[in-house]
Amino acid sequence: MATDISGTGIEKLKLADVRLIMMIFTHDSILINCWTNDIPLVRSMEKKVSLRAVSIMKIRVIIMAGITVALAIFIYSASWCSSAVGSRVSITATDKSENRIAPDFELKTLDGRAVKLSVFRGKVVVLNFWATYCGPCRVEMPWLIELYKQHRSQGLEIVVVSMDDDSEHQQVANFVREFGVNYTILLGNHAVGDAYGGVRFLPQTFFINREGQITGSATGMKTKSEFERVIQKLITI
Repeated sequence: MATDISGTGIEKLKLADVRLIMMIFTHDSILINCWTNDIPLVRSMEKKVSLRAVSIMKIRVIIMAGITVALAIFIYSASWCSSAVGSRVSITATDKSENRIAPDFELKTLDGRAVKLSVFRGKVVVLNFWATYCGPCRVEMPWLIELYKQHRSQGLEIVVVSMDDDSEHQQVANFVREFGVNYTILLGNHAVGDAYGGVRFLPQTFFINREGQITGSATGMKTKSEFERVIQKLITI
């Protein structure tokens, strides 16, 4: 028997909004009978469906927010630290006639001792800018420690400048103890970074000959063999 939708049925139809109609079209046909006989029941069921839809929407929003935050962290990290895999930057050597004197600076060690870069004149210097939050920097550290042990007697000096914030000096100290760093660690600042081109990406390394001239530089993580090759060339000159 066809359902009568005249009179009271029409009035009930006016009570149903677009969401209710969509619910009727997408749910069991039993709801159609309920629609003409028990509007409160339909409203109750609509409310349950709406709440479920809201819950699903909230979950989707949370997932999208998580993806957005993760992507933002990735981009931020990538802007400060070169990727440790597949993005190594080759060491760029400067023409001998264009070698410039490395800008001098005076920074403090963790124990408060002032050190000038110029005191290492006459030695081959690997000047490395890093930070405790930089993953590739952590990978490089053991290599630098080993290379310093091997070539220190040949006039190699490794000077590492931390670009961590002033409030993170304790983290730098913990890092030094953890890795057993055996070379000079200095606490850097933006003025020194600017003198070396801004140091926007970490790690960043400058190779300085015995005359205090910058002979090459590299941004991003290098392999131990790349360090070894450049150091060997400089100490034999």
